[in-house]
Amino acid sequence: MKKLIPVICISLFFMASAQAEKGRYVYLGSGCSSCHGVDGKGIVGKGADVSGKPENELFATIKRFNASQGQHNQSMSSSDACDVPLSDKDIEAIAKWLTNA
Repeated sequence: MKKLIPVICISLFFMASAQAEKGRYVYLGSGCSSCHGVDGKGIVGKGADVSGKPENELFATIKRFNASQGQHNQSMSSSDACDVPLSDKDIEAIAKWLTNA
């Protein structure tokens, strides 16, 4: 059993890393970076810095935004709008990546 613990820990680490990497790809592919920048640090006048925030806070915010499809910000142009519907798994992966960005 003691020999399995390091293997389990390493496996969990790589699973979390893979999910965070998926989050980066989903974030970049869904249009988030058009307002929040490629690193989540925000673009002045377009989007807030969303990097390094608590994962649960990011999840809730992205989920709310996804449900409204960007309607909360009337100043967004159609080219800025995130028109890609995200699953909860996608949102979870994005939140995990941004927390560590």
